[in-house]
Amino acid sequence: MLPSSSFNLIGVAAALLKQWKRIAAFVLVCMVLATAIIFIMPSQYRSSAVVLPANPLLADKARLFNPQIQGLYSFFGNGDDVETLYSIAQLDTVYYQLTDSFHLETYYHTNPDKPAAVQRRNAMHCLRDDLTVQKTDNGQLKITAWTKDAGLSASLANQLVSIVQAHEQSMWKMVYTQTIAQLNASLSALQQGIKHYDTSKPADLQGAARLSDIAQAIQYQRSVNELKLAIASTPPSLYVIESAAPAPLPGRPDKLLVLVSTFFGSLFFAMILSLVYERRN
Repeated sequence: MLPSSSFNLIGVAAALLKQWKRIAAFVLVCMVLATAIIFIMPSQYRSSAVVLPANPLLADKARLFNPQIQGLYSFFGNGDDVETLYSIAQLDTVYYQLTDSFHLETYYHTNPDKPAAVQRRNAMHCLRDDLTVQKTDNGQLKITAWTKDAGLSASLANQLVSIVQAHEQSMWKMVYTQTIAQLNASLSALQQGIKHYDTSKPADLQGAARLSDIAQAIQYQRSVNELKLAIASTPPSLYVIESAAPAPLPGRPDKLLVLVSTFFGSLFFAMILSLVYERRN
């Protein structure tokens, strides 16, 4: 087997040496094309923001008025909270909001002949390709933006963080606002009942019922005040570990990596083609 293997290697080497001019020409052409392409392609800048979910239990109004349980709440959320933030960040409404905020129809040069709604939708889909959200192994979210403008990349990533933050906080505020409305309706009914009691009942029964309703009304009012304070002091839904900053240098195309990959790829391909050609002839 050794002589056969040696003979095969020698034959391969001889075939490659015989075709070295074609191999070199093929590699040279590929390198010239790759060089032209990477210098024609617009440079893109990457900016990334990293966030960590906050514990949603911090939004519980009880933490503001019960010092005994304040220390029981962790500041940071768990894997389920990461999933919640990730789901919010992937919503079309979030990407549409970014599209409108930065007028991305102009940036992506959408077809002006099409209706505005179509241009907006196309810009949103382009944004999805350039702005991605990933879950890391450390229980964090990483938002990465690639654009031709370093400042725009940073602004998009940071704005997405702000939108997700506001979106989740608004859900808690909406729940509290609805509860306040229900309590105020019950409070109004109690106040009306306090003013107009059934005089046909004995005086002692009227007085007891009146005191009970007054105590209930005071409790409702206290709950309303607590909920208003909870709305005014809504805790963050996430913590920004790293804010996105404009990149000083473009991140792609990576010219050196492209050229090195092109060289070795074209060399390997040219060698295979040369060996096939020699075998057929």
